[in-house]
Amino acid sequence: MRRRFAAVFVLTSALLASAQSLPQDAATEKSKLIAFENAWNQSLIHRDGEALNRLVADTFVYTDWDGTVMNKAKFTRQQQGSGPGDHSARE
Repeated sequence: MRRRFAAVFVLTSALLASAQSLPQDAATEKSKLIAFENAWNQSLIHRDGEALNRLVADTFVYTDWDGTVMNKAKFTRQQQGSGPGDHSARE
């Protein structure tokens, strides 16, 4: 009986200890996500293809408003275009 109580106590203590660290991890993840979103927005505003290249994975796939599907290379080329609505990089 004592062993069961001790085991339950240890498990409960471990769960409570790990639960206390979750909000801090959630805050860290939220901060990282906001930083990523800001970097994404700035790279689009400044048409910085190099920054976009660092931000997205090689498997990145983008679907535009008109249904055009682009991979990472096409998307970053388009974002380096001359202005809004520039679709010259599309094939």
